[in-house]
Amino acid sequence: MVTRAGSRGLAGRNTTAGRRGVARAEEVPKDLADKWDLLVDTAAKNLFITRKKLKEAIGSRPYRGLPVTEEELGARWSQIRQDVPALVEVLKSNAKYTVNGQVLVPKALIESIQEQELKRRKGGVD
Repeated sequence: MVTRAGSRGLAGRNTTAGRRGVARAEEVPKDLADKWDLLVDTAAKNLFITRKKLKEAIGSRPYRGLPVTEEELGARWSQIRQDVPALVEVLKSNAKYTVNGQVLVPKALIESIQEQELKRRKGGVD
């Protein structure tokens, strides 16, 4: 098949996204800003779908770690809660800092700490 340079042989396909056929020519906006918005939205949707597939493949796991039993998790927490520098290090290693100086700690980590502390207190240890 003879084609012009850069045309990729898309004659008759009525697409602008190469062989995938993602966007039809009628759906692609003419304005540059609208094209970028479409590109960003499409990329975000694809990333969300990929992330969802990865989460399904991995399954449920404790925050940033391999699967552990409840006893091991309780033992780890009892060690960390007694050692203040270790607790600070856990929070530091999981924290993210925004441009305006705000510190963000993942909810999964906070929920895990709260859950372990509640279990410990209900057990009558503290």
